Amino acid sequence: MTRLGRKVRHFGTSARGSVSVYFIAATAAIVLLGALLIDFSRIAAFRHSAALSMRSGVRSVLASYDPVFYDKYGLFIRGGDDGNGLLRKTLEGYAGSRTGQGFPYLDAEWKDTGVTESRPLADHEVFRRQVLEEMKIKAPVDLALELARRFRGLSPAVKEAAETVDRLERLRKAYDRREAALDQALAAQLQAGEAAVNRLRDRVPYPPVSLSGRRSAGEPAHLADAALRYADYVSARQTLQRLQEQMAQAASSGAGGAAPPIIIIPPSLLMAVSGYESGVSRLAGLLSSASARVLAEVPEKTAFAMSALQQAQDTNEEMKAIVEEGSSSESPGSNEGGPGGGGTDGVADDTVDSAQAGVLKEIRQTAAQLLRDDGFFDGYRTELQALSSAGGELGRDAAQAAGFLSNVPGSTGLEGELLATADRLQNRLADFAAAYASNGTVIRDRRSVIEKIRARDGERKALEQEADKEWGVWNGLSGKLGGRQGDPDEKEAFVQADRLARENLAWNRQQEEASSGQRAASDPFEGKDAAMKNTNEWLNAMADAAAGLRDSLYFSEYALLRLSRSSPADVKRLLEGENSSLPLERQEMEYVLYGFANPTGNIAAAYAEIFAFRLAVRTMEGLIESRSLGHPLLILAAAVVYGIRNAIQDIHSLLERDSVPLSKYMKAQTSYSDYLRLFYLLHGNAPARVSRLIAVMEQATGLSLSEAYTYASAEGTASLRLWFFPGLMKALGRTGRLGGTVKGNRYEAAFVSDSSYQ
Repeated sequence: MTRLGRKVRHFGTSARGSVSVYFIAATAAIVLLGALLIDFSRIAAFRHSAALSMRSGVRSVLASYDPVFYDKYGLFIRGGDDGNGLLRKTLEGYAGSRTGQGFPYLDAEWKDTGVTESRPLADHEVFRRQVLEEMKIKAPVDLALELARRFRGLSPAVKEAAETVDRLERLRKAYDRREAALDQALAAQLQAGEAAVNRLRDRVPYPPVSLSGRRSAGEPAHLADAALRYADYVSARQTLQRLQEQMAQAASSGAGGAAPPIIIIPPSLLMAVSGYESGVSRLAGLLSSASARVLAEVPEKTAFAMSALQQAQDTNEEMKAIVEEGSSSESPGSNEGGPGGGGTDGVADDTVDSAQAGVLKEIRQTAAQLLRDDGFFDGYRTELQALSSAGGELGRDAAQAAGFLSNVPGSTGLEGELLATADRLQNRLADFAAAYASNGTVIRDRRSVIEKIRARDGERKALEQEADKEWGVWNGLSGKLGGRQGDPDEKEAFVQADRLARENLAWNRQQEEASSGQRAASDPFEGKDAAMKNTNEWLNAMADAAAGLRDSLYFSEYALLRLSRSSPADVKRLLEGENSSLPLERQEMEYVLYGFANPTGNIAAAYAEIFAFRLAVRTMEGLIESRSLGHPLLILAAAVVYGIRNAIQDIHSLLERDSVPLSKYMKAQTSYSDYLRLFYLLHGNAPARVSRLIAVMEQATGLSLSEAYTYASAEGTASLRLWFFPGLMKALGRTGRLGGTVKGNRYEAAFVSDSSYQ
C-alpha cells in the first residue's frame, strides 16, 4: 500500500472515533437535560397537586359545620370532626401511589400539617357578613311583596299630615304664648287703672257725690266732704275766735278786782274746729301720698303692659312666618308626588286618595285666620299710651289738690275754690274709672277685641281636655301591659341574656346606645308630635331600605325569619289578668329590638311604638274628618282626640285578631309582625342589637359564639422523592427558583390555604 493510501485510511479511522465520542457526549447531555426536565416537571406537577390537596383539605374542614345551628339560624360555624384529622385524611387521599391512588409518579409525603380556626361568629363584622349572605336573596323579595305593598301607599299622606300637624302644633304653641302675653298686657292695663282708682277712691269720692248744700264742721272723710264742711268750719272758727277774744277781754277787766263775766266755749265748737283742721291736714297728707303712688304705679304697670304687648307682637310675627312657610309652592290639591300617583314603581296597589290628602294642605292654609293684624297692635299701643297719660294727669291733679288742702286749715274765703277742686278731681277720677276700671269702657272694648279671635277657644279647650282623658286611658293600658314582673325563672333568663349581650358588646369593643323604646309623653299633644315624627321616619326608612339600605333591611328580615315573637293573643290574656307566660324564647325579636331585661318591658315598648304609629295614621285621618270645623286649632284638637281614641281601638283590634286596617282610606291589613319589621328598619342593626341577637343564639343553643369559628387556615409540608441528580437539584434550589428545598433525595415545600364561610 502506498504511503498516500495508508494516510487516507488512518484519517477515516480517526474521524469515526471522534464522531462516537462527540455523539456520546451529546447524548449524555441530552439525557442529563431530560432528567432535569423530568424532575422539574415532576416538581411543578407536585406543587400544583399539593396546593390543590391543601385547598381541598381546608374546604373539607369547613364542610364539617354545625348542622343544628345552621338549621335553626341559617348561619355556618365549625362543628363536628376535628379539623386536623379532616385535613390529614384529605391530604392522604391525594398522597399518590403509596395508597394506590392518584398519579404514581407524584408520590407525595405530608408532615407538620395543622389547621388554625379563627374569626368567631361573635365578631359583629363576621356575623353581619353571614347574615347578608343568608338574606341577600330573600329579603328584597319579601320586602317588595309584603312590606312595601302595605305601607308605601300611606307614606305621602302621612308626610302631608306630619307637615300639617307640625305647622299647626307650632302655631298652637305660639298662639297660646301670644294670647298669654296679651292677657298679661290686659291684666297690667287693668291693674294700672284699678291701682289709680283704689289709691284715690278713699280720698276722693267714687262714685262722685253732690257738692250742693253744707255739712257741719268736723273731721272730713274725703275731699268732697272737706269742701262741704268748709263753710261751717269757717263760721265755727270765727265764733271760736270771737269767744276767745271775749275771754281775753274779760280776763283783763277782772284784773282791777271786779268779778269778770263768765264766758264758756262749748266743747263741741272746739272739737268741730280742731277736728276739721286736723282731718284736712291728715287728708292732705294721704292724698299727697296716694297721688305719688298713682304717678309711680300707672307708668310702671303701663310699661309692663307695653312689654307684654311687644312680646305678643313678636310672637305674632313668628306665627306669620310659620303660616307663610311653603305658601308660595303650595296650592290646594296640588299634592306633588302625592299619594294619588299610586306608587311610582307599581308596588303600592292601595293609596290614600289625592283629594283626601289635598285637604291637609287646605287645612294648613286656614292657619292665616289665627294672625292678628298690625293695626291691632298699633291701636293697643296707642291705648296704653293714653292710659299712661290719663294716669299722669289724674296723679298730678290729686297732688295739686293735696297741696291746696294743706292751706285750708285757718283760711277763709276758699269755699268756691275748694268746691271746684273737689268737683274737678272727683269727676276726673270718675272719668278715669269709667274708662280704665274693671268694667271701664276701654277695658271692656279691649277685652272684646282680644276675645274676638278666641271665639272658639272654649271648644278647643274642651277637646284638649277630652284628649287628656283619652291619653289617660292609653297610659293606663300601657302601664298595665308593662307592669307584670314575671316569675323568677323568666326574669333570670332575661338577666342571663342581658349579661351575654353586654359581654359580647365589650368583646367587640362597642358601647351600648340609648334604648329605642318610646318615652312616655306627658300629654297627648307631645305624644302626637312624637308619633307623627317617628312614623314619617319609619316610612322613609322603609322606602330607603327598598332603595338600597341593605344592612338594616337584611337584619330586619333575618330577625323576622329566625327569631320568635310574642303572640298578640298571649298579650291579650296578660292584659285580662290571666297568668300568661312570656318567656324570652317567645319574644326574641322584641328583646333584640329594645333590650329590656324583664319579661314585659320589651313587649310594652313594642306596643308603645305600634300605638305611636297608629296614632300618627289616625291623626292624619282625624285632620281630614275634622276639616269642616273650620278653625285650624279646633281641627287639630279634634284630630288628636280622634287619633288617640282610634289608635287605642287599633291596639285592641291587634290583640283580638292580630290584624288592623292600615288606614280608614286603605284596604290593606297589617299585623303585629309587620310593625316589628318596620321598627327594625328604623332602629337598624346597631351594635347593641347585634350583641343581643348573638346573646339570644348563645342562650338558646348553649354555644359560645366567641368560640364558634367561621374561618380555617391549613398548612403543611409536602415532599417528593427526586429521581435524578438530587445534588444538582439541591444546588439549583439555592437560587430560590424551585420554591422549596432539597433534603437528601427529596424535594420539600410548605403549603398554606385558607377559607371561610362568607
